[in-house]
Amino acid sequence: MQPFDILKVRFQVATRSERVGYGRAIYSALKNVVKKEGPSGLWRGIVPNIIGNSSGWATYFYFYTTFKDVVHSQQRNNASITPSQYLLCASTAGSISAMVTNPFYVIKTRMYTSSYKNNDAYRGLFDGLSKIVRSEGVLGLWKGTLLALGTVVNSALQFTIYEEMKKTRFAVRGSQPCANDKLPNWEYTALSGSSKLLALATTYPYQVVRSRLQNSTEFENIRHCVKESYKREGIKAFYRGLGINAIRILPGTCVTFVIYENLIWIIKEASFRKQD
Repeated sequence: MQPFDILKVRFQVATRSERVGYGRAIYSALKNVVKKEGPSGLWRGIVPNIIGNSSGWATYFYFYTTFKDVVHSQQRNNASITPSQYLLCASTAGSISAMVTNPFYVIKTRMYTSSYKNNDAYRGLFDGLSKIVRSEGVLGLWKGTLLALGTVVNSALQFTIYEEMKKTRFAVRGSQPCANDKLPNWEYTALSGSSKLLALATTYPYQVVRSRLQNSTEFENIRHCVKESYKREGIKAFYRGLGINAIRILPGTCVTFVIYENLIWIIKEASFRKQD
């Protein structure tokens, strides 16, 4: 999915006036990248992307599961967690994850939107870290952090929708999500994909603004970026790359949730067996 991630970011940061030459069709856009930068251009920035995504998911799931277990332990009569409580757990975990991983996404965005041929281009993760610190200070690594917290809204919505849909499925089956009962993997796939699409469609504009702020110094702040983007392109500006992003993110999201649900089930099953 790395090539699609690059296209998504380049579509997001490119305004109509810039005319960067990337066509709307995915095939045409991929072809243009290879023509201008070679096959390696499709994999530029893969290291910070992998580190950012893996550390982000790990941090998120750790804190989300921890907070959810704490809330559940405080429920009276073993009552179910409410949607607002799911939202709180997901929001808190997302805030921590966004703060931890923001430097990786700043570097990734800038590597995605530049070419190896540029003299000032980042050559890798550590090269990017050193150049940002030298030219912008340590705080430059957290540029766009406020918008990065927009991922909290996205993830919180996704997890709340997902948990409620999952709860409904267990209710239809006449059971509760416990150690000896689980949904088929295809249902986890369908639920995670559907919840992600709903959350993505609701919160996507912040991603465009975040990428544009992280990529250049053209925009002074969030307000200026939103105003100028709308002035140049209209409302469509805030949905640039949405289709490519959906194609890029859905497979990974579904696989991650299926693995997560199965690991949680295995751990709980092992715990119950030890108690017996």
